[in-house]
Amino acid sequence: MDSGPQLQQDIPELGRICQTIEIPASIGQVWEQLENPGAVARWWCACDPVDIEFEPTVGGQYRECYRGEEIQYELTGSVAAFDPYRQFAVKRLTAENFDAHDTIDFKLLEYSDRTRVVLEHVYPELEEDSGASNEYYSPRWQDSLKQLRDQTIATSD
Repeated sequence: MDSGPQLQQDIPELGRICQTIEIPASIGQVWEQLENPGAVARWWCACDPVDIEFEPTVGGQYRECYRGEEIQYELTGSVAAFDPYRQFAVKRLTAENFDAHDTIDFKLLEYSDRTRVVLEHVYPELEEDSGASNEYYSPRWQDSLKQLRDQTIATSD
């Protein structure tokens, strides 16, 4: 039995978080969870319900709508990268209580029976508050990557 997600974090720097998880599934099985907006919405934000819509092409429109009990807001933007089985990235124009924009980038690397997912979240315009932002985003992305892993495994059986 697998001991759980292999989750790694690099040392946070101003305006950037990078986390990696290895998922015991093929790159195709993991990609299925990235290419479909409905699937993405199930793991993207583990703490709040979220609706996600995007056009699966570079430059396509992107929309994220949070509907939590305590927090509700909408983010829009565009798909920055959509390279099947390799990369999915979005550039978001964020809500007024965050920085003006951020980029969330997922890269996939296959290793025999596992796929490594590398998440990089960059929010360059919030450097003066990046410590607080790292504290906010980092545990949420850890939870989301674990949800991605669990969802991939559950749909692969």
